[in-house]
Amino acid sequence: MAIQRTRIEWRQALEGLLKEYTDAGVDNTLTLDFLTEMLVRLKSRNLTPKQAKWAGEILLRGVPQANMDALKKIEGMLRLPDSKRFEKPLRDFQKRLSRLRDLSPRQARYFSRIENEMDALSHASVIELTGDDLKTFERCEQFFSMGSAYYWATRPQKRSRLACVFEQFKEEKVIRDIDFEFVKHTFRGKLKRLASPRFGPGDIAYARSLVGEPGVVLEGPLVGGAQVGFWILVAGQRIFVNDADLLKRRRSKNL
Repeated sequence: MAIQRTRIEWRQALEGLLKEYTDAGVDNTLTLDFLTEMLVRLKSRNLTPKQAKWAGEILLRGVPQANMDALKKIEGMLRLPDSKRFEKPLRDFQKRLSRLRDLSPRQARYFSRIENEMDALSHASVIELTGDDLKTFERCEQFFSMGSAYYWATRPQKRSRLACVFEQFKEEKVIRDIDFEFVKHTFRGKLKRLASPRFGPGDIAYARSLVGEPGVVLEGPLVGGAQVGFWILVAGQRIFVNDADLLKRRRSKNL
């Protein structure tokens, strides 16, 4: 049952709570909007029973307290050497918690994943890339730098981590084994196409964009920008076609 108050008492109580929210820097839009609307209503009439009940519950809860444990944990993580690659999301979480807002379930899962990854990085071995490993890493860097802006814009977390790994390697010339495995895993599909090509010189292939036109593979697989593909000869023209756009199938009887 809602506490019975006069309009003046409600106004004093809600104005005091609104000031506490503002002073604490709380960014809880739903609660702040409700308090503001109720104060406007109280200028001319009293609260309904339902509004009074909700207002009373908010008054009893008071101003929420910051999650100090999480804030201290984030502050500690930001001081670690490997925090650069996770700095933006950690700063966002810190800002949200400082405004006395809880992390959403999705943000909480991501925060937990960052914790696990940073813990793994702290125990990872540092390796020097040579030979085939260095070539693989350089190919992956090319795939990354030449990749579609839209593709990476839809994968900001992965893009941020890859950018930090490649930048760190340029500066230090060494890499953690866990980072190298992450890079290879990210581009595993393209690396597999290079290691195990579906076509060889002289094979017949069909480009999706040239329906029914057979082509002869001249050379490949090769890296072209951010793609793996082959040079093929189609109707007397030499064209580069991405591996994913090439088909293996019999020639149509109509050809």
